[in-house]
Amino acid sequence: MFKDMYICGFEPKPELIASVLSACSQTENFRLGRLIHAIVTVDERFDWSVFRSTALVDFYWRCHDQETAFRVFDRMEVRNEVSWTAMITGCVADHDYAKALDCFRAMQVEKVKPNRVTVISILPACTEYGSVNCGTEIHGYAFRHEFDRDFRFCSALIHMYCECGEIWAAKLIFE
Repeated sequence: MFKDMYICGFEPKPELIASVLSACSQTENFRLGRLIHAIVTVDERFDWSVFRSTALVDFYWRCHDQETAFRVFDRMEVRNEVSWTAMITGCVADHDYAKALDCFRAMQVEKVKPNRVTVISILPACTEYGSVNCGTEIHGYAFRHEFDRDFRFCSALIHMYCECGEIWAAKLIFE
């Protein structure tokens, strides 16, 4: 349907492109996803959109194409907390915890504030890296921004503290 729509001259909105890219990654139709990327890059009718670019970043991570995900991300004119979270989540899923932590730090250097999803996404990197210091920094950030009331965050935090051997901290959060 997307192809027919495009051939008929309709310009799909960034949200539709993101949805189609998600469907491409879920069905492992990476060829079609790359074709859509080529179309939106070459066709001058498409305006740049952080939403569309973030969808491309997510798509390439799901394709296990780290290099292209970073290339799309590096070319983004504007990066928001969602695009940074897509990079962090992709790095964690690819077991590249050092790059996930680097992205988290770079995000803060660019003055983009992590949201709840971001802090939940970075905790597995702290866990796998065995960095309780990093985890406690994120815990402090979450506390200051009242993210520590989110049960998903608390669950991830309990897991991180347990894996890092800080059972007393995990118990305190649980209680």
